[in-house]
Amino acid sequence: MNPDSPFISVIIPNYNRGDLLQETLDSLLQQNYPHWEALVVDDGSDDNSEQIGEEYQRKEPRITFLVTIHPLFL
Repeated sequence: MNPDSPFISVIIPNYNRGDLLQETLDSLLQQNYPHWEALVVDDGSDDNSEQIGEEYQRKEPRITFLVTIHPLFL
């Protein structure tokens, strides 16, 4: 990698926004700059966010989809 081309990490927080997640990831994939990674951090969504995130993670190795799990406290 050229030292003049820094590596960029894009962190995308998500909660029940599957409708915007696909649009966001499509926009990122259309960029010309190749030196990036995307970390999608889902906060336990109950919509289709996980399905979308996992699909993009399979298609594009620079995208990582992470789900946070909240334990129940009594």
